[in-house]
Amino acid sequence: PKQESDKINVSNIVKMFQNTTGKLAKPKITVQLGATTVVLKYKPDGTVHVCDKSQKVYNNRFGCDMPVWYGKIDATGEFIPGRDLDGILKMLQDFNSDPLTFALNYGKRTGHCCFCNIELTTPESLAAGYGPVCAKSYNLPWG
Repeated sequence: PKQESDKINVSNIVKMFQNTTGKLAKPKITVQLGATTVVLKYKPDGTVHVCDKSQKVYNNRFGCDMPVWYGKIDATGEFIPGRDLDGILKMLQDFNSDPLTFALNYGKRTGHCCFCNIELTTPESLAAGYGPVCAKSYNLPWG
């Protein structure tokens, strides 16, 4: 169930996606939370959809299995929660507080880039937490 306390502002995440405008066809960020694969997808209207691609639920409206939907971040950065928020709010707050440090720590912890989910294989990529292509695509420092 949604609660007023579930409303948080994560405008730094929106700004990070806005920096990709024109560089990526479908910008997204993938974060592993235990067995949950949380995906933040930037949409053309400036919102970010937050879902779990590792789990599917049957959607009667569309007649098929769809990813679990946690909510969306509007263009101003307000997270509008859906359901089943276990761990999602904390992850969004941690990411929003310092996106570069979050990406660095995530890459070091998992060995994968949080932007493209590709394995980090070079010492430079492991040190940064992301690779040179994502650094360029997301306007992040590199090298």
